[in-house]
Amino acid sequence: GPRRPRRIIGTASTVCAALIVFVAMLARLGGDALVGDIEKVAVGTQKGAGEPLTFLFAANDSRVGLTHAQINKLHLGRDGCNCTDTMMLIHLSRDREKMTVLSLPRDTYVDGELEARSPGSAKLNIMYGKGGPQKLTKTVERMTGLTIDHYVEVNFLSFLKVVDAVEGIDMCLKQPFDDPKYTKLHLGAGNNHLDGATALQYVRARH
Repeated sequence: GPRRPRRIIGTASTVCAALIVFVAMLARLGGDALVGDIEKVAVGTQKGAGEPLTFLFAANDSRVGLTHAQINKLHLGRDGCNCTDTMMLIHLSRDREKMTVLSLPRDTYVDGELEARSPGSAKLNIMYGKGGPQKLTKTVERMTGLTIDHYVEVNFLSFLKVVDAVEGIDMCLKQPFDDPKYTKLHLGAGNNHLDGATALQYVRARH
């Protein structure tokens, strides 16, 4: 049979690689193409095949699709901020041979046009909660001067599924990892194989 693909080392690398494959697939199939049961959101200019494309990728802390048992098992807590954490602009060249990825820091100050707030006092990550993908997209277009053609969004469940889809990831830690209070995650020093659930706990750990 065909050779199995080599596993990508690092949670962020795995998710970014999966995202790049997904974006490239959409670009090849055309601007309006959908894969599986992916929900379509009317955001951007929606240019078709043969044109350079710019995607806005956003990851939020939504628990949609997860059961109460899964939320408890993963120690995700009940409250989400309805905001975006990871945001990236991904530009595909006209010939689809080149890709440029730009990270947008979540705490970037922007002109949010929010009630009782002066211009420049709002952070980029709250724009999603003020008007969904449309508000976030328009804000990013205004602050960068770029035109966004497509929008891709993932939540906790999407992240978990992406890691499981590549049969987990291998992490090599220089020292043991122990977070008994919040994520309840325990990893030893050296090589660790993480499935989707464990990887989600790892990327959420802050303490």
